[in-house]
Amino acid sequence: MEHITIVLVSSDQEYGKALGLGLLHVCRSFMIRILNPQEILQDNEKNSSDLIIWDGELPEEADAMQGRMIQLVEKPSMIRMDFRKKEFCLYRYSCAQSFVSDIFEIYENLTGRHPVNVARPDIRIFAFTSWEGGAGCSTAAVAVGRELCRYHQRKVLYLSLEEVESTENFFSSYSGAKSMGRYLYHLFHKMAGEDVISEMPFLDGYVIRDEFGLETFAPTRGRNPLRELDPEEFSLFLDSLMQSGRYDTILLDAGDSLSPLDLTCIELAEKVCLIASAQSSAFREAQYMQYLICRCSETVLEKFVKVVNRVTEEELLQEASASIVNGDEDPILPCQLFLGKSRYFSDEKKGKRLAEEGAFQTGIAAVAEKLLEP
Repeated sequence: MEHITIVLVSSDQEYGKALGLGLLHVCRSFMIRILNPQEILQDNEKNSSDLIIWDGELPEEADAMQGRMIQLVEKPSMIRMDFRKKEFCLYRYSCAQSFVSDIFEIYENLTGRHPVNVARPDIRIFAFTSWEGGAGCSTAAVAVGRELCRYHQRKVLYLSLEEVESTENFFSSYSGAKSMGRYLYHLFHKMAGEDVISEMPFLDGYVIRDEFGLETFAPTRGRNPLRELDPEEFSLFLDSLMQSGRYDTILLDAGDSLSPLDLTCIELAEKVCLIASAQSSAFREAQYMQYLICRCSETVLEKFVKVVNRVTEEELLQEASASIVNGDEDPILPCQLFLGKSRYFSDEKKGKRLAEEGAFQTGIAAVAEKLLEP
């Protein structure tokens, strides 16, 4: 991980400490020193720092430090990001995530540095899909991601491919983080004739994480920009994440579609978790599976793990069989695991919180174990 040394200059020491702690809470790769305006002018190590964040009016002596100076201003109307003149003014009362996102963008443009990519040799990709909307595909994917982070010490990235993301239901604070669309722009804008992967943006300015350590890109208002990518572009995007070395597990929430992009996800995934509800239509399941076999060949079924969601306690006690979903018909893909009815509660600050105990969580643990099997 790239370590960025920052000198934070403020005459208000309490504000300086609060801002420094906020930045470190969001990004551990910062190395921050807090000085007052008199100390910075006499400090012999100020020239060795990557960036200087100055709270308040700049003295004349600060001209010698221009080019890596970020000034904090009192009004949003005074915000300035001029990379040509190397003049940067950020709003003093922005949230820590917003500061981090802007700092990485400024640092990348000023220094020309990019993350050092050390790819993990053991990265695993799992996809979650369903043949119907509302089956709980996203809920299961997020819950499995949290399970892998908490109990298997995996570094997990959750990617939603829904047309309109439901990510904000599960991740509470993302205000200030730059969007997926902006990441894709910076990733692809130098595609022609250049090695994009070697110049990928710093992920810290774009990803958010929950209290369990699960990470995802900040959700985008409107249509998910990943849906705009063709299979080749999506493969390049996914490769950039794999080459970053930041994650050892990537979860693809493909939803209930079988578009070329979704088929690409299924083909790239090591295993695919197929989520069905306990009252699913057998006819629709058969159509979905037949189309999938037609496009990807019958061997694709070998990587599928079928999970029935929202099974009642009575059905679990009866060791529910595939007949719960398909009546008397034999399914193309038999059920392997069950999830009890999920319980959650809403919190204004933390969004939708899934219950961390009971039949649902027991089933999630079993799904995680199944996916991690060699």
